Amino acid sequence: NVFEEIEKQIDSLIESEGYSLTNDKMWYYYRNMTSIFFEKGKESFPGITYLLNGTKMYGGKELILRIETSDLGLYSGFALLKKYKDTGKCVELASVSDSDKQRICQFVNISHFDNDTPFYSLWLPSGQNGADEPEENIPDFREMNDAAIKLVDEEYRKEFVEKSINVIQEKLLSLII
Repeated sequence: NVFEEIEKQIDSLIESEGYSLTNDKMWYYYRNMTSIFFEKGKESFPGITYLLNGTKMYGGKELILRIETSDLGLYSGFALLKKYKDTGKCVELASVSDSDKQRICQFVNISHFDNDTPFYSLWLPSGQNGADEPEENIPDFREMNDAAIKLVDEEYRKEFVEKSINVIQEKLLSLII
């Protein structure tokens, strides 16, 4: 329900920026990955991926905006996607070279890309970086903590998503040069 609400609320923003949704079957699109995450109890990263058109790198790589969840919570950020022309398969790169990090910094107004991760991200809806977010504020959809249970209420969920979209717009998309 949270991802469905995100898609509803973010569509016009994404279109106005000229970006596009990818729901490639090979990709971690939430509609395809939710059963693996919840029913099978496996670590997966259900989410929504937007291609940031105009940020093509070399070698079939593209900068993407991901909104995803894991056992750690709900977050959004930038990563690199590799598209293979021969198969059409899309894969998020698990490691990012120093030259890729420099190129990312050319497209995104950040001074550095974390050395430990191929993903530059913020928690939703607070906009905090990683360890700065109090655990009780992070919805844990597998354990259904209080922060996740509150999202069952439709009005609360809409407000949560609205705050999250504002963070994405103000703290992520506004960084793109």
